[in-house]
Amino acid sequence: SSAFHKQLDALGTSVPTWRIMASLYPSRRMNVGELAAKCLIKQPTLTRKLDRLCAEGITERVHENRDRRGVLVSLTKQGRREAARFVDMAMTHEAEVLEGFSEAEISGFKHVLQALSQQEKRR
Repeated sequence: SSAFHKQLDALGTSVPTWRIMASLYPSRRMNVGELAAKCLIKQPTLTRKLDRLCAEGITERVHENRDRRGVLVSLTKQGRREAARFVDMAMTHEAEVLEGFSEAEISGFKHVLQALSQQEKRR
């Protein structure tokens, strides 16, 4: 939501950076194509963002053992610490936004959001 995005912005973090960090948190490894699809970011844009995040010590690229051409992206220790803070903020924000709704309503909301996300990925 825009309120959460403003919180991120106040901390100097963009929404795409948040999506990258949240997708890799706590210790997932993904190739760039998978990460781009999950974050709804075009691959060339994601590559530039990863270059910056690697330079800042937030993410790292690791070659897959079987295929030196394959590269996996993961969070560094510093990246996990920062992502944990953002995940806590997101969970607090979500709890505030969903306060007063029943579990069934919340489940329905999340189902619709997941369907919309899947639809967007297919575009």
